[in-house]
Amino acid sequence: MQTASPRPGSAFGRRSGALDQHPAREWGDALPIGNARLGGMVFGGIAKERIQLNEDTIWNGKARDHINPEALKALPEVRRLLFEGKPRVAAREPASIG
Repeated sequence: MQTASPRPGSAFGRRSGALDQHPAREWGDALPIGNARLGGMVFGGIAKERIQLNEDTIWNGKARDHINPEALKALPEVRRLLFEGKPRVAAREPASIG
C-alpha cells in the first residue's frame, strides 16, 4: 500500500518490533496498518492520536466484489507456501499456484 519511499533512517528502515518513544512527525515515520483494502498510518501520541486512513475505492471510484469463491479450496496451498517463506507465490491467483 505504501507508494512513497521512506526517507533514510525513517521508521520503515529501523523498526525492530518495538514502538518508537515519540509520535511520528512525518508520513514515513508512522506505523503502517491495514489489510490491503483498508489501511492507515498511525502517527502515535497520547494526548492527541493521529491516524491517516485510506480505502481502496477512493482510488478507482467504485466498489469491487472481493469475494473469491475459490479461496477456500486454495487455502491449504496458500498456507503451505506462507510457511515455506514464499509469500509472493502465495499471493498469486489460485489457478497460477503450483
